[in-house]
Parts: sequence; C-alpha cells; structure tokens
Amino acid sequence: MTRRGRKPLALKHVAHLDGSDHAKRRMTTLLKTLQSDCSVVEARVELGLSESQFHAVRQRWLQGALQLLEPQPPGRRPKERGPESARIEQLEQEVRALRRELALTQAQCEVTAARGADIPGLVKKGPSIS
Repeated sequence: MTRRGRKPLALKHVAHLDGSDHAKRRMTTLLKTLQSDCSVVEARVELGLSESQFHAVRQRWLQGALQLLEPQPPGRRPKERGPESARIEQLEQEVRALRRELALTQAQCEVTAARGADIPGLVKKGPSIS
C-alpha cells in the first residue's frame, strides 16, 4: 500500500515553530521519549536534568498541551482590557449621563419659557437700544 500526499514531517514540525533553539531541543527530546526513540536516561543526559526534573518538565508540558486541546467556546475571545480602556468606558458612561441630563434640562427650560415664567440663572434679552 502506497502512501498518498505529503511525507509526514514528524519531529521536523518542531523546527518550524516559533521559539528558542533551547525550547525546540527540549520539545524534540521529549517527543522522542514518547515515541520510544530515546530512553528517559538518554533524554535526561541530553537535557542536563535530574530524573525528577525531567519528569516534572514532561508533566508540565503534557498538562499544558492537554489544556490547549480542551473545548473552547466558539468565536473570538474578547480583547483583554487594560486600565486605560476601563477608564475610557467609565468616561463614556459619564458623557452619556451628562448628555441625558443636558437634554432633560433643555426640555425643562423650553417648557418653562413657553409658559412665560422666569428661568433662574437665565438672562433675558431686552429690547436693544441703538
């Protein structure tokens, strides 16, 4: 049976990832141990880790990878808001409230002026003297 399509890259996938050479070497070595291409002892020596350090690194790596594969809610994640955006939102709410208050005050002034009553603080224009 012949294989169709591209030849699998296997461990060469790691070389195409963004990251330091140190991290790529660690990942490649950890993958080799999972594929049984490399013993834990060989991997520890190559990475310069004690047995407990090796197992801790491998456990953290696998746990992080597993968490990334958990189901996610559909759609984009909301943008993280910094302190500036929270302050901007607060100021925008204040502006909306002040505009509502202004519109209400203007309407009250119009009603009062239509009744012919004096509006406190409003200077009426008298007949101009030339």
